[in-house]
Amino acid sequence: VPGPVVRVTEGDTVEFTLINDKNSKNSHSMEFHAARLDVVEDFESIKPGETKKYTFTADNPGVFFYHCGSDPMIQHIARGMYGVIIVDPKDANALPKADREYVLIQAEHYENPDDKTAMMQNKWSNVVFNGGVFKYDPVHDSEATGWLQAKPGERVRIYFVNAGPN
Repeated sequence: VPGPVVRVTEGDTVEFTLINDKNSKNSHSMEFHAARLDVVEDFESIKPGETKKYTFTADNPGVFFYHCGSDPMIQHIARGMYGVIIVDPKDANALPKADREYVLIQAEHYENPDDKTAMMQNKWSNVVFNGGVFKYDPVHDSEATGWLQAKPGERVRIYFVNAGPN
C-alpha cells in the first residue's frame, strides 16, 4: 500500500493490464485520472478470473491519482488499491531541476475496512502517508524510517496526492 508510482513523459502511450485473480471475491477496474478514456467502456469492472488491458496517451503533465473504481469503490481505496502516475512535461526545461524528489500519498486508515458507515461519516482511525502512520515522524515513532531529507540550498520537489477516500 499504495501501488507503485508510474512515471511517464507527456505524449507517452501508457499500457496497463489488470488481472483479477480467479480467487478474488470482488470485481475490479482501474480509473486513471491522468487519462481521457470512455467511461462506459474503459471503466467497466472485470470479474474474478478476467483480464482487461487499458491504453491511453499521457496528454497532460502533472501528478495524478489512479485507483480501483468498482463498487464499493470507497472500500477498495480504503484497502489500498490506489497509486500515483507522474507525467513529466515533454519539455525537459519546463520545471527547474530538482535535487531531490519525493512522492507522498495521503489516505485514511480505517480499523475495519468493511465499515462503510464509518467511511461515509469520515470516521477514520489514522491518517497515513505512503501506507504508514507516523512513517516520516521520528518524534512520534522512534522506528520511523525514510525521513524526507534535504540539505540547505537543495531544490526539493514533492509530489503530493490525497488518495482519500475522504
